[in-house]
Formats: sequence, C-alpha cells, structure tokens
Amino acid sequence: MSNKKAPGPSPTPFAGPSGRRNGMGHPNQAMTTVKHCHTDYPRVSVVVPTHDRPEGLRCLLKTLAAQAYPAGAFDVIVAQDGGDDQTKTIIDETRRDATAPIKHVRHDRSSAAATRNLGASIAGGDYLLFVDDDCEVDRNWIERTVAVFEKHPEAGEVAARIVGGSSRFFARCHDYARYYPSMQSKAAERTFACGCAFGIRRSLFEELGGFDESIKTGEDEDLGLRMQAKGFKTLFRPECIVHHNHGRATLRSTLGRAYAWGLRGEVDAHLTHRRHSTYGRFASSNPYFYLFLAPAIATAITMKIWLHTWREKPIPCYLPFIFCDKLVWCWATFRYLRRKERNG
Repeated sequence: MSNKKAPGPSPTPFAGPSGRRNGMGHPNQAMTTVKHCHTDYPRVSVVVPTHDRPEGLRCLLKTLAAQAYPAGAFDVIVAQDGGDDQTKTIIDETRRDATAPIKHVRHDRSSAAATRNLGASIAGGDYLLFVDDDCEVDRNWIERTVAVFEKHPEAGEVAARIVGGSSRFFARCHDYARYYPSMQSKAAERTFACGCAFGIRRSLFEELGGFDESIKTGEDEDLGLRMQAKGFKTLFRPECIVHHNHGRATLRSTLGRAYAWGLRGEVDAHLTHRRHSTYGRFASSNPYFYLFLAPAIATAITMKIWLHTWREKPIPCYLPFIFCDKLVWCWATFRYLRRKERNG
C-alpha cells in the first residue's frame, strides 16, 4: 500500500473535550509505517467508547485481536465513560492474549462525543477507527478500511457496512429504521458515517476539533458535514463489515429509542447545517409547523428507506413499524424544539 498522505487542511493539535486543549493531543506527524513481511503498513488507532457493556466489550476485543492487519501496526484504545470496574477486568484479561497493545482511559459519565474525543486524544495512528462496544468486526475490517483511504486521497471518512446482529422481527425494523444507508451492498458516497463503525484520517479529525460535544446525539452527522465542508468525502464501502448487536428486539425498545433520540436533540446537526439540509430548514421554522408536517416527514423518510432497500431484501412488512418509529421520533423532536424555543 502507498504511504502518500492525502491532501487536505493543515492540521492543528487536537482540541479536547468542549474544544479545550487537554494536553493529551498529539501534534501532526508524518505518516508512520511498520515493516511486516516486506510491506509497509500505516499506523492505525482503534477507539472503542464503552459504558457498562462488559460482555459486549469482551466480544469486540476478541474480534479485534483476530484482525488480519499486522498487530504491530495498530493499537486499541478503550475509552470508558463511567461505569463499574468490570471494564478494567475484561481489558486486563484480554491483554494476556492480545497481540496488539490495548490502552485504557476513563472519565466520569459524559457523552458519546466526549468519550470518543477522550480516546482519540491519546491516539498515535495515522487513521482513527471508531467502533462501539455493542459491535463485532470482521477480521478484515481494519485492512479493508485502510485500503480505501490509501486508494482514495479524497476520502476523509470510510463508513462500514453495518449488519444487524439479530434476525428477530423488531430488531430488523430497528436496523432498517436507523441504519439503512449503511446496510446496502453497493459502494457509494454518503453525507456522513454512522458513529458506531467508521474510520477517519487523524490529521483531519484534529483539524476539525473532533466531535462537537455540545451535540448530545447526531454528533457523527455533524462531524461528516463539517468534514465535507473542507472538501473531503465520506465513502461507504460494503466490504468493511461490522456486526451490530444493539439489543432492541421489541417494539417497545425500538420506539423508546426513537423517542429518546428525538428528545435529546438529534435534530441539532440539521439545525446547525440547515443551509445544506431541507429537513433542518423545516425544523428551524416553527415547532408547531414542524408538528403539522410530522406525518408527511415520517412518510417521506419511510418511503426513502423503502427505495434504498427494496433491491437488497423486500421489507414491506417492516414499513408500518418503520413509519411508527419515525412518527414517534418526530413527536419527540417537536417536544425538543418547543423546549429549545422556551429556553431561548
């Protein structure tokens, strides 16, 4: 693989949580490589944010230990967001058999954005690969993600194909409702990469200042939109496979998650970038106008999912429940917008 660095913005030291430099960031360095079987491999840091999912973390670390990418060319950083001591125990157990270094950092419960930033702030790889603790990665995930970056200098992010970990009906409904852009079998450009499984150039991540910690949910979309404003692209590649075990296998858990995402302000990324988001312009107009449009918005998103997935696998039986998911999300978003309006 070539070691030429992609053209892009001149990077600055990474600003840590809340945009403050935390003293843990690394200045940009030239591409570092590791010799393995007469081939140069770029350095990779895998960042795993975790909170009270010990068994999920254990399964993920096992799949990372089995990567085809040379162990000397990547390290794993587990960034713990509060929780008990089981996480440290699992990391210590995994270290005994792991060939790649595993680092462990911890802070008090904060947010997904802050926890990912914490892990990234001590990373030394040329590429940052983020994966959540409810995922398991294909053994070629690192190798194939790096290959995309090396082949496409315009790629700022590489999005993985997300495969649902359960075949139960409502788990599949949740998969299609939330992750449909990342479930397809054809390579494509995307507006952003799903935060649970993607890679980004470290120099670019540092230039962007990492994830915006003021956004409680939807921080991955915000990062992708800011990255594309710099002239880079998000490339979705189906050969980079990650299995996602989200555990939402009932209608109640699926709709509950949609409501929680809406109420926590998933719309914020669209509001921030409403110049480039039709949905953001609707949401910023008036909360009651948004509520009036909610059934139409839910219908439009449901049909978009259908149009994107019908070639992959027919899902007409899922559509009513996907519509309900989006309608609940719209109602929660309306409540968030009303609260935001009252608070000025």
